[in-house]
Amino acid sequence: MVIHGELGGGFIETYLGITIPAIYLQYEMASPIEKDFKIICEVPGNVFGTGGENIIKLIGKLTDIKEYYESMYILIENLDKSIQFQLYECSFGFKPSIELINFSGELYEDILLKIDPEPERDEQCSSNKILGVYIYSFNSGSLKKIFDSQTFNYSFDGVVLYENNYKVQVVMKTGNSFILDVKDSQNLNQIYQGSGRIIGTRFGQVMALGKIEF
Repeated sequence: MVIHGELGGGFIETYLGITIPAIYLQYEMASPIEKDFKIICEVPGNVFGTGGENIIKLIGKLTDIKEYYESMYILIENLDKSIQFQLYECSFGFKPSIELINFSGELYEDILLKIDPEPERDEQCSSNKILGVYIYSFNSGSLKKIFDSQTFNYSFDGVVLYENNYKVQVVMKTGNSFILDVKDSQNLNQIYQGSGRIIGTRFGQVMALGKIEF
């Protein structure tokens, strides 16, 4: 699933009508990077809208699992002062990365944190197979988390019902419902006859966020 969105009034509103509230976060003056931590990646940009360039760094501790980090936080270096903030529930994961995007539609940029789905390791250890996407913004001068894929996936839960004439009805957990035309989709011969009539009753489920575009 692909998500697009826009920020308005402190809320993130998706194109499917689901509204996710922004969460205010605290930040602190930056401290020296500790010995066991490393810079995972860094990007230049302007996240404060003050005209000066910042360096945004994702910091974390590498675990025994290749490319899996824990205790991650974001450090923002500025000429006047440098700050850092904790990532809390999204402070660990596989192949984490950050980039800057113009999501709020303002002069400054927003910070996008992405955590890839984990690869299969072994039968004894379960893996997180869902893409993690989080967006942080200094909208209105305060630090906010304005998008959280975990919250979005929970809100986006729903049931899919296949209907005749290549139509699919999607009923969301929020109460919203949509009719989609899937006649141009592939592999429909197991669901529909050539006339477009459905072969028996078919149900499905809305899948979690798998891709994000801006």
